[in-house]
Amino acid sequence: MRTLKTVETTLDIIEALQELDGAGVSELASHLDLSKGGVYNHLATLHEREYLVKDGAEYRLSHRFFNLGHTVKHRTDLYNIAKPELEHLAEFTGGHAGLIIEEFGKAIYLHREIGNQGVSEEFSARRLEGSDHLHVSSCGKAILAHLPLEYVEWIVETHGLPAKTPDTITDVDSLLVELVEIREQGYAISDEEAVQGIRAIGVPILDTDDNVLGAIAVSRPKSQLPDELAYGLLPQLVIEAANIIEVNLVTQNPSQVIRY
Repeated sequence: MRTLKTVETTLDIIEALQELDGAGVSELASHLDLSKGGVYNHLATLHEREYLVKDGAEYRLSHRFFNLGHTVKHRTDLYNIAKPELEHLAEFTGGHAGLIIEEFGKAIYLHREIGNQGVSEEFSARRLEGSDHLHVSSCGKAILAHLPLEYVEWIVETHGLPAKTPDTITDVDSLLVELVEIREQGYAISDEEAVQGIRAIGVPILDTDDNVLGAIAVSRPKSQLPDELAYGLLPQLVIEAANIIEVNLVTQNPSQVIRY
């Protein structure tokens, strides 16, 4: 596939500005191993098109990216229909209720509702930034369990299985065994695999042909989520919410939300 080098450079600069939380011409040129003149021309064009703001000698991403993301997010039926159920789950369980989808083999966090017994809003905001590996989270594993094996193998080969904590699964054979179990029981558990001290229950959202559209999860500090809840009541609550979302996706009518 043929790609345009200038477009690749522009995207590299945008991603570097996100990673560095703003930077000047010299820092970007050094970070990306590009000429200062070339970097400046890209920055000037992005600034002229209002995709960057300039603060002294530094450039930062503008809110135009937020507007683009907001448009994409709110045009997604899954987000619009899942949001009320996430609100209900967060209120009912006291934990964080989240929604992710898979794109290009990574987890994209679409939305998270914060319950009154969850962790900080700062933690929640960080989880909504960018993408993450699928194998570390309950949502991600729930999605992986319903993807074709060939695609799962491609994801592992492309992105690897890096460890987020000492409990993260980093062995492909162990992951594949767990994915079979997840598919059979209908839910996934992340037991301090993404964040130490946090347990989460994830359930896939499937269409009428059993294709996976995304997944929802509830997470709480492990001290607040003992085994009898993690392996008993909570999975059933999340499964019920996922089923409601699936039904409402078929009817495409988020204004008439089924409740527990």
